Amino acid sequence: MISNAKWFFMETNWVLVFFAIICSSQMVNAELVVLSQAKDEVDRIEQLTRTLSNGSYSSEAIEASHDSNNPVRSTKNDDSSVIVKPEDYAKLKIKPIFADSSVVYIAKDDVYFEIKNFPNNITIYYNIDNNNAIIMDNDNEKPYENSWKVACSIDLITDEKTCLMNKFALGIIKSTKNGIMLSVSTDIKKLNLYEYSYIRIDKNQYHKTKAVFQQNSATKIINQMRVGETAYTRFKEWNGEEYDEVISLWGFSVAYDLMGKMYSRLK
Repeated sequence: MISNAKWFFMETNWVLVFFAIICSSQMVNAELVVLSQAKDEVDRIEQLTRTLSNGSYSSEAIEASHDSNNPVRSTKNDDSSVIVKPEDYAKLKIKPIFADSSVVYIAKDDVYFEIKNFPNNITIYYNIDNNNAIIMDNDNEKPYENSWKVACSIDLITDEKTCLMNKFALGIIKSTKNGIMLSVSTDIKKLNLYEYSYIRIDKNQYHKTKAVFQQNSATKIINQMRVGETAYTRFKEWNGEEYDEVISLWGFSVAYDLMGKMYSRLK
């Protein structure tokens, strides 16, 4: 079994993987591009949720949010958080994804998070500044480690839009260049492309491919995941190691829909 944290949070970087797939008769070459982001994203959200649950908001930050010359953003290095008033969104150039969400400012990190709670006890934490998100099951024993993660970016040269979502090794990518793709392992450099990789949703027929699932095959799997409970995956690496993962799909539909919304906002 693969460690939950191994695949998405690497030592000092939160890794965003892009797949560029070039197909030939019997070979698929995968190019992996890495964009580094702060590893402490989970720690930051953990701190934020703890602050929110304790009701620890800075009165100075609240007063600053109503100062027309100092709308919320603070240079103070403190641990305070403040809920941003909707009337300040335009001033701060904030456009929430959801109409009924809350926006919280963290003074210490100088970032804004949009927070949305769902009836099934799923919560979205969207980092507005870094354009990434964590989708957590609050009933899970380890909600941060077992969360869905989404990150989006736009290429400064080609304007290609790309979003990646993952949980453990399982990853889905949406891009203007390659459309929808799904891989049971986001570490493509280690994935043995001559061996079949497998994924099965609940008791449905399993799917297999060499390299990654693309377009229609990826969409078929995703549709099963949206109504499913558990994903089972199996893959081999070049060193001969074989891995199996059992992945809860609780919160997947919320995460996938969020990725679509984040993708559409890329400009």
